[in-house]
Amino acid sequence: KNLLEPIALMTNIHQAAHSKPEHILISFGFLYYCYSRIGDDTDLVAQNAVLESAEHHWGQVDQEVLITAVIINPLYKDKPFSNIPLITCAGLMSLFSCLWKHFYSGMAPLKLFTDLDNYLKSSPEFQPLDIYTQILVSHANDQVMLLELRIVFQV
Repeated sequence: KNLLEPIALMTNIHQAAHSKPEHILISFGFLYYCYSRIGDDTDLVAQNAVLESAEHHWGQVDQEVLITAVIINPLYKDKPFSNIPLITCAGLMSLFSCLWKHFYSGMAPLKLFTDLDNYLKSSPEFQPLDIYTQILVSHANDQVMLLELRIVFQV
């Protein structure tokens, strides 16, 4: 169960009709986290194979696009990267600048950087987005509770 459940969950996420780029990165992180934390020696060969495969595939993807997709998702912002010293304000500005240049063949406008800074700091112009995100998370938690109650009481 410890070996197959994370892969099954990741596969379901990636194959969903509503899967988004940020889901790919978050699920890869989840998979890597799960497999690097398996404490027993159930199948060390399988564990190492999955970790090596995840690292190999991560090396082949357009990492900048996936990282940016997570950051612009108001549910995550830069929280998943809080323990990574390279994810600083300057680093994020550089990342967004490189992507802008790649997609639009020009220098990123100053407004992009001020908006990014204001977004990450939840300045007043972005607070409605934070409130909306909190409402969605609360609603999702309520749905999970209802589902759990239905399972427990077999309704």
